[in-house]
Amino acid sequence: MHAVRLLRRDERGSSVIEMALAAPILAALLVGMVDLSRAYSAKLQLEQAAQRSIEYIQRNGFTPGNEDALKSEAATPAGVATSAVTVTTWAECRTGTTVTTAGFTDSCSGADSYARYVSVDVQKSHTPFFRVSWDLKSSSTNYVLHGKAAIRVQ
Repeated sequence: MHAVRLLRRDERGSSVIEMALAAPILAALLVGMVDLSRAYSAKLQLEQAAQRSIEYIQRNGFTPGNEDALKSEAATPAGVATSAVTVTTWAECRTGTTVTTAGFTDSCSGADSYARYVSVDVQKSHTPFFRVSWDLKSSSTNYVLHGKAAIRVQ
């Protein structure tokens, strides 16, 4: 009976047991933070690649038809094919408080002002360390990351 009372009061092994219970939770948090950091870093890389195309426009100007140069300017630092880069051009015509969208080379008839824009979108697939489907509907565990940048050219 005396040995049972001594064993009940003994606290020497309790910290090891507590650590054994907390270690998996701490490890999961650490791996999750690393995984999110990798995804955020990849997204930043894509945004910087898209911004590089915008800097190309600032240096050389933009003329319709040089979209391929913009695509290669963004694809190279992002490490993706040029097919993963989308260049979108459009014009906005403003008449009073009404804004309408038109093609880049279209003229804005009767508009008070107009603006022309170029947007670059770079896409890349990201696979996390642990494949988790959060929405429980899709079987895909890859995520498509986008890096976008735009500029008004006129």
